[in-house]
This record gives sequence, structure tokens and C-alpha cells, in this order.
Amino acid sequence: MFKLKAIVAFGVLVAAIIATLFVLVDRPLDRKQLAAWVHHWQHDGTDVSVNVAAVIDQWQRQQQAAVRESMVSAIEPLRLVPVNDEATLLAAIRSAQPGDRILLAPGQYAFSGKSIAIKAPAQVDHPITIAAAEPWQSVLRFNLIEGFWVNAPYWQFEGLVIEGSCENDNRCEHAFHVVGEGKSTGIAHNRITDFNAAIKINANRAGVTPDFGVIENNFIGNGRPRQTRKSVVGVDGVAVNNWRVAGNVIANFQKAKGDKISSGAFFKGGGSFNRFERNLVMCADRVSMDYVQIGLSLGNGGTYAAACRGGRCQYEQSDSDIVGNLIVNCSDVGVYLNRAARSTIANNTLYSTLGIDVRFTESSAVIANNLLSGRIKERDGGDITLAQSNRRLSVDSLWGQSFSRVFRAPEKLDFSLRRSEQNVAMQGVDNRDYLSDICGVKPTNGDLKGFVGAFDPHSDNQCFAIE
Repeated sequence: MFKLKAIVAFGVLVAAIIATLFVLVDRPLDRKQLAAWVHHWQHDGTDVSVNVAAVIDQWQRQQQAAVRESMVSAIEPLRLVPVNDEATLLAAIRSAQPGDRILLAPGQYAFSGKSIAIKAPAQVDHPITIAAAEPWQSVLRFNLIEGFWVNAPYWQFEGLVIEGSCENDNRCEHAFHVVGEGKSTGIAHNRITDFNAAIKINANRAGVTPDFGVIENNFIGNGRPRQTRKSVVGVDGVAVNNWRVAGNVIANFQKAKGDKISSGAFFKGGGSFNRFERNLVMCADRVSMDYVQIGLSLGNGGTYAAACRGGRCQYEQSDSDIVGNLIVNCSDVGVYLNRAARSTIANNTLYSTLGIDVRFTESSAVIANNLLSGRIKERDGGDITLAQSNRRLSVDSLWGQSFSRVFRAPEKLDFSLRRSEQNVAMQGVDNRDYLSDICGVKPTNGDLKGFVGAFDPHSDNQCFAIE
């Protein structure tokens, strides 16, 4: 009771001080200022700044070795097809055969028009791969609406730099548009920048869906807010099943026009069995009231019936997971479920976001082992069927436990426990679906007991921590 009275008294004092200041300066309290204060309070009154550029640089250094190893261990191609300019690349794509590895020499490749069509089918044992001969030394500059338009199965894209170069942001919609027959597409170890919806996945007009894809270990982001009313998102998946989005860094996705709502990544449109795993989603360097930014979503803003799987969305998403992700500096919630049935939200760390929303009666979720600032909320009939071992901390505080007091340097993405906090309870429920943390570290306590958040808090391997 004493604590409640103290909080109320403190709130009244703050309100009185604010009101007094406005009287003294003879300025009206406008709606935007009020909204900013409310938002600031919802974010625990903090203003966290994360050096996104430094995080990206560190990630690239770490990935350099990984991408080389991936290329060495790739399926042996039946045919190597070297290319060194735009014409030879387009010719190689048009004449591609199962088992081809189209290898781009270092340099810049510029394209304009609508898209680069991928139509030649590969085979499960003999994929067709477009790869850089040297990781990130082949730069594709797209003044295209859709970039690679993938309408054939078993194509892979690896080690490329893909940059949108459109003067008008209403162009450069996608770096990849995977449609219809494009099942089992693999997009890995690429750097993708300056597109509206960088990777778009959806059915064709006949309702054929490109299922079973993988988007892994890419950087997806923008150098500035997108000047468009169109959808702004890193990964936009509609009506597809069995996609895995893992190990990516998705950052700086801001929409400057229209409703100004953007997301790091989402699946919607009646799909099932999709998974976000071990991604770092950084909405911005610093939370801004100028944009509405959501981290990861199952359902996002909903789908019109014709675009739904089978022409109908009983659910926007079902049996899909958001597991082991770090989501940072989002002005809205870090995780949003919209008509998403039987969802699993587990072992995520949500730092400086508004938390988790489970919305509408069709939504149901198991929410476990999450570490977060902000709320866990049922909205408009949403149902949290089980909530267990979730740990809520304020971003910062003068007393008591908070992210800044428990962890070494959360603003630098170091979520290891301070030496003085080694006994803080971070034990979660057993989660055999998450046996190693976001950095690939298995629990240091020697057993399979779960922990709270995306990181093993007792590990010194903090793969995203910056100086």
C-alpha cells in the first residue's frame, strides 16, 4: 500500500511540475507533446540510444568467416558459370540448369526496369545458386521495382550486396519477390539495403504458394526513412507455410509517409508453421514518436480475402513461432499477434519496446521465458493460453531491478549479468525447442533447463555486444 501511495504521489508531483511550466511560459499543451510524454512514460521514461551502425559493422565482421565456410560446404555444383557483367549474369539466369552455380566476379552490376525474372526450375538435390565469388564484393544496384522475381523452385542466393538505387522510393519495392512456383528458395549471407519491403513472398494468381523457404544470416535495412506510403518491412510473407527466418539483422525500417506504420518482419494471410528465430531486430537507433514501429508480427495488419491462402483467412497465422529474438528500440510493441492461433512466443529479449500484444479472439499464444520491458497484453479478446517464466524489467531505474542495473551494458547489446547480479533469478521453464541461445551458446549450467530471454545470461559470449 505504501508503494502504491508513493507512486501516485510521485505522478501527481510530476503532473504539477509540468502544468506549472506551461503556465509560466504561457504555452498551450498540444496533442503531440502530450502523446510524446505518454509514450515516454510507457517506455519507462527512458531514452535509449543504440549505435546501430556499430552493431552492423560487428555483425559483418563475424559473418565474414561464416559466409566463406557456408560457400565451401555448399552442395557441389554440376556446373560453374562465371559472370563478370550484367549481360552475362542475365544470360546465365535465362539458360540456368539444375546444379548450376552462377559465380559473380567482384564489382558493381547495375540494373534498371521492372525485375530480373527467375523461371528455370532447379531440383532439390541440385539447386541453382547465384553467389559472389568473394563475399560482399559483388554489388548489385537495382533501379528495379521488384529485383529478383523468383517463380521457380530451389534457387539460392548467397554472399551478395543488393542495393536499391531508385530516386523515387515508390520504386525499389523489393530486392526479392518470391511467388508461386518459388518453393524452397534460400536467401543467405546477403546485405540488402534501401527497399520498401525487401523480401516479399506470396502466392501467384492461381493460388500456388512458394512454401518451405529459408532467409538466414542476412542484413536487411535502410539508410534513411522511406519516403513512401507503401508497406515498409524487412520480410513480408503472405499465405505461405513453413518458412524459417533465422539469424538475420533487420534494422532501420521507418516509413515517412501515410500511416507511418512499419514492421521488422511478419507473416500473415492464412499461413502456418512459420518461424522467426534468433534474429536481431533494431527498429531504430533511438525510439521516435515520428514513426510507429513494430518488431516482429504474426498477422500484422490483416489480409484481404483474395490474398489469403485458399481465398480465406480463418486465422491470419496459425502454429507459428517467434523464438529467441532480440528486439530493440521499437516505438510500438516488439511482438504483435493479430488473429494468430496457437502461437509460441518464447525466449525473446524485448528491450525498449512496448512489449507483447495478443489481439482479437482468433489469437491464442503460449508466452514463456521472455525478458522484456513493457507489457504482456490481451487485446480485443486475444487469449494467452499459458504465460510462464516471463521476466519484466524497466529499462532503467533509480532503485530496484532494471535492465541497466542487472546487465552489464544493455544499451550496447551486452546482456550478460553484472558480477553483483549473478544470483538474479533468470531460470526459465524447460524449452527443448531452444537448447542454445541467440549466439549459439548451449546453457552453461550443464543441463537442459531453460533460461529467460534470448541470451544465456551466465555466458560471456555476447555476440552482438559493441564497444
